[in-house]
Amino acid sequence: MNTKKNKQFPIGFTAIDNRLFYCQSVVSPNAFCILVRIYRMTEGYDGEPKPLSNTYFQKTCNISKNTITRAIKELENEIGIIIFNLT
Repeated sequence: MNTKKNKQFPIGFTAIDNRLFYCQSVVSPNAFCILVRIYRMTEGYDGEPKPLSNTYFQKTCNISKNTITRAIKELENEIGIIIFNLT
């Protein structure tokens, strides 16, 4: 067993509501990837709203900007996620 701590990721976890996993069967894998990142960056950090950029999703989900746009529109249409554009 490797007991060496990974310095890249701090130890900790985000408890995830089971309802989030029900969405997995409704949306595409790319949309679910973005949904999990949104959940982690809001509920996982004291429930405070945070601005999340396309660049953030590109890095963490490893998908293109066009795919991110389509996936966010899918989240808005399929499960009613509200996305605010503050630009």
